[in-house]
This record gives sequence, structure tokens and C-alpha cells, in this order.
Amino acid sequence: MRKVRLRWFGHVSRRGTDAPVRRCERLAFDGFRRGRGRPKKYCREVIRRDMEQLQLKEDMTLDRKVWRTRIRVEVANFDYGDAMDKTLLFFEAQRSGKLPPNQRVKWRGDSGLKDGFLQGVNLVGGYYDAGDHVKFGLPMAYSLTMLAWSVVDFTKEIADLNQMGNTLAAIKWGTNYFIKAHTQPNVLWAQFLRAKKYETSDRFHIYKYVGLHTCGVEHATRRHKKVSSELIASVYVNHFRDGKGPSIREIQKIVFKTLRCNASYWMCWKGSVIAKNIFRGTPEHGYACLPAFFHMVELLNPRSSYSIMINRMNGSFVYYFLAFKACIQGYGHMRKVITVDGTHFYGKYGGILLSAVAQDTENHIFPIAFCVIDKENNASWTFFFQKLKSIVEHEQNLCVISNRHISISNAFSRIYSRAHHELCMRHLAENLCVNQHY
Repeated sequence: MRKVRLRWFGHVSRRGTDAPVRRCERLAFDGFRRGRGRPKKYCREVIRRDMEQLQLKEDMTLDRKVWRTRIRVEVANFDYGDAMDKTLLFFEAQRSGKLPPNQRVKWRGDSGLKDGFLQGVNLVGGYYDAGDHVKFGLPMAYSLTMLAWSVVDFTKEIADLNQMGNTLAAIKWGTNYFIKAHTQPNVLWAQFLRAKKYETSDRFHIYKYVGLHTCGVEHATRRHKKVSSELIASVYVNHFRDGKGPSIREIQKIVFKTLRCNASYWMCWKGSVIAKNIFRGTPEHGYACLPAFFHMVELLNPRSSYSIMINRMNGSFVYYFLAFKACIQGYGHMRKVITVDGTHFYGKYGGILLSAVAQDTENHIFPIAFCVIDKENNASWTFFFQKLKSIVEHEQNLCVISNRHISISNAFSRIYSRAHHELCMRHLAENLCVNQHY
């Protein structure tokens, strides 16, 4: 830019004083004030600064060849590697969420660890906008697009500067956020908006405005009686003790005592759900942490058995098998009689927890393995017995006790063909009482 400015200045200076292009130099602006938002310096002032930096004089403009030689910028002396490094440092300084251990900007700490929890989604991560505390989707998407485009067009140059790792890390940090914001096939969460994709085009339709509640607890008085579930959650979350919170009726009393407002049972229940998501995390966040959970299990309990089956369509897990090292080693001292059964989950996504247990010499229950499945069928029980076979060997003196579920019998006969399969008398007695009305 400096070279272009000085080149144009030399072109104008070599014109005669009557040339139309030089008339602007003789204009006087008496009492002229710079408007708000205008540049801090005018063109003439910038050119004067450029000439001082290059030690140029105005009479040098008369010789076109000498002038162009003196204003030529030596680009070889410019450190593009340092400029690229500082550009990527700016991205790291704008990071939101749980920062990685290799974070180079040390003054930036973890932030925004509960973004989206009030709405029941995990929106932790991404980049802040221009040093603020707001994450705007469109500017962030544009910046990541330009950064990714530069990697495609200038792969060799970035690699030669040894900045390819930092560049890809900057792109991944933002794209991971957008993946989490894409909660459903046609739904994308933004900072203030919720949008849905049109079926016939690539455009999105904004159908919900999720504004930030700017009124705090101190403003909820008798004249400000509108108490939202998010406001109740902000009060409720401070009353958690040892992972447990008060009941819904107790929340109503707390809200009335703190805010002097009567909140309905339904509103307090919604506030308790939001507070529990803030305190304990959402189911989506918990499922996303399954690989990290097993990493900690393997770190604290080496040689534990772990297996997970992923749905390739949407990335969710279907089956999750886990057996701790102590349980695997302890089974060697148990009787060769195990019991398998399942119990239902009653959370947001349901599911069933399968378990295999044995009995020690003192008739105490000894757990062997656990498996989370979506529903009981031949495929799920076959997966469970296949993983269990690596712990419980296929022997003739092995006996497995279960209920009368047909899928257990089908999967067991396929995996443990030589072992014995018997039915639980307690389950038979309960079935007789229920079905035969005994």
C-alpha cells in the first residue's frame, strides 16, 4: 500500500500546476472538523509520514526513474512466518471453552463451560468475536472458511513456515463447535437464534429467538413478577448439597422466600431440570465423554475390558461394554455360575443396562461386566455374550441363569453352545403370580 500511495503521489507531482488532478491540493477547508469514524490521518499526512520513513524529498518526484527506485519495497526482508504465527495466536486468544494443555496464550483461561446448558444443548467451544464475550456464528464461519481456503491454496507455503499444525488446530477448534451446534439434521443453534433448513434449498429459516435474560435475581420483585425457569434454575443451583438438590415443593418455598413470587409446580420442575443440567451436565455431553471416561478407567484400572459400537449414520453409540480389571481377575476365584439380567433406564434417551454377576464363597454378589444397549433383542444380547466370552471362558461346567427372554436363549446358544443355560426360579414364580393370578 505504501508503494502504491507514493507512486501515485509522484505521478501527480510531475503534472503541471494547471492539471485538473492537482486542483485538490489548493483547496482550503476552513473550520473543517474530522467526522466521527473518519481515518485519523488524511492522504497528505500519510504520504508525508511515508516520505519521512524512506528519507525522501519532494523534488525527487521530478525524476520518475529515481522516484520509483527509491519507493520500491523490499518484500524479501518481511518476516511472513512471524506474521502467520501472530495471526494464529490471535485465534488462540479468542478461544472459548475448556482450553487444551498446549494453549500458547497463557492469559486466556477456561470460559463459557456452560454455554447452551440452559437450553439443553452443549454449545461449549468456538471463538469469541473481536475480544468480546459473544460468539457470533456467521463471522466465525466466515473466518474458518477463509482459513481453510488458505490451507487448500497455500499448503506448501504454510508447511514451509512450520505452521500447518497450528492452522489445522485453529480450524478444528471452530468446526468442532459448529458440529455440536448442529444438534439435528436440519437444526443449527446460533448465539441468539435457532434456525431450520428448508427442504428444497440450502437456506435456513429462523423460527425461534433465544434471547439472553438480562434481568437478574435482584430485579425479580413484586413489580417484576415474571419469573422464568432459567431464573429459578439460577436460584436452585446454589442449593445443591453433595450432588442432591431440594424437592420441587422446597423449591417453591425457596423461590417465594428469595424472589417474593409464587411460582407454579411446573415452572419449578422445569427450573430443576435446567439446574441439574448445569450441575451434572446434559445427557448429550455425558455420552460425548464416553471415550474420555474409558481413558480415565484405563489410566486408573489398567487392562480393563472396554468396547463400544458406533452408529455410522449419526455418530451415536449403540452398545457400550465395560468390565473392570478387578472384576476380571476376581472371577477366577468364583463359582462357575453366573447370572445375567437387564434393567431399564428412565432418562431422556432410555436404554437398558445389562449385567453379569457371580457369587463368592460367602454368598455375596460379585459383579463381572456391564453393557449399555438400546433394547433387548438378538443383536444386543449377542454383542454382550461375545464380549463376555473374553472374560468368562466357554466351559462345559459353566452355568448361566437368566429369565425367560427369548433373545437371551438365542444369543446364548450361539455363543456358549457347550455351557448350561437355566432359568431363574424367582422370575418363574413372579410370572406365575402375575399371569395365573396366584
